[in-house]
Amino acid sequence: MSKNIKKIEQIRKNITSLIKFRDESDVGNIFLPSEFWKNINKFLSYIRDLPANELEKIRCHIGMGFFIGNPWNKDFYSGHLALTDAEALEIPIIQKYEKYISVLPEKFWCSEPETNEVVSQIGIRYKGKLVNSDIVKEQACIHNLHSLGLLNEGKKRKYVLEIGPGYGQLIYQLSRIMDNNTTFICIDYPETLFWSATFLSINNDADKIYIPTVDDVDIDLVKISEEYKFILIPNFKIENLRRNMSFDLSINQNSFQEMSEGQLHYYCQFLMKFTGGWLYSYNACKQFMNMELDDYVHNILQKYFIGIPTDEDYKSFGFNFTNVEDKRIFLGYGKELKNRPLRGATQGGEVWLYDRKMVVEFKD
Repeated sequence: MSKNIKKIEQIRKNITSLIKFRDESDVGNIFLPSEFWKNINKFLSYIRDLPANELEKIRCHIGMGFFIGNPWNKDFYSGHLALTDAEALEIPIIQKYEKYISVLPEKFWCSEPETNEVVSQIGIRYKGKLVNSDIVKEQACIHNLHSLGLLNEGKKRKYVLEIGPGYGQLIYQLSRIMDNNTTFICIDYPETLFWSATFLSINNDADKIYIPTVDDVDIDLVKISEEYKFILIPNFKIENLRRNMSFDLSINQNSFQEMSEGQLHYYCQFLMKFTGGWLYSYNACKQFMNMELDDYVHNILQKYFIGIPTDEDYKSFGFNFTNVEDKRIFLGYGKELKNRPLRGATQGGEVWLYDRKMVVEFKD
């Protein structure tokens, strides 16, 4: 049995027992999937029943109706049509990619991990990278994080949290970019962690991935990070985290908008306790199918965090939000912190939103 297959079977066993425990225990509604995700999980549950050798090609299963990742069939066809960089640059997603990487050192350029011969076809080759719609989305995020000075290196061990990692592409890209002194923590429903755990185990050292068991009731991230690089925590297990560290950077893209209002308030309170650094959010005001969120995402975040851009900032750059589905960037720090967290950038930086560049700046 190969190392990957052995790890996948361990992941399957852990996740199955965690789901069973959650569903049979009184963990509270806060930790149960929102109504939106209860429905989405019906479309995604098949993945946990696939043979381990098929799960080694998990990237091929991503893109089911935008549920978890972007559909990649157009990128597949474009990748076979564009045989040179010049031909690739005629394709809109490559034009976006070029915008995002144009001011970045090559270290920060994203590329789909070429797990095997099949996965190596999911994208368009450009400047030695394999680019698809998901890679372009993560490249925009990494551009923004870099521009805002949030990816700076240092001697101190860093803890980077992503709430809602999806299938793990952003965390994978960040793990390539950031130094070896960084631990990555992912929090999500166990159903979704199956995707990210499998993807990360295939494209990294599988022995560096930790998932707690049902019996783990005292989770010490500091101690675990001495052995593991990726720590995947089911959402109902965050009550078991020791408060002996703080997250230097917390990220959420496209899932605050899919939570119930109670869940979003809970996560904000959790982040206030555990985050000594920055929160980066990229979310719509609301997800149109989510009926459990009455207030806007950015309004709730502003109750707990001091952040930018403000409504005035957006207006000054010509943004006229007329649709609750319009995405907004929010960079903030907890209101209970005595001092603004340090960043590599002194005040602000240039960020991309809807193919439009804007400068966000903290004013003293």
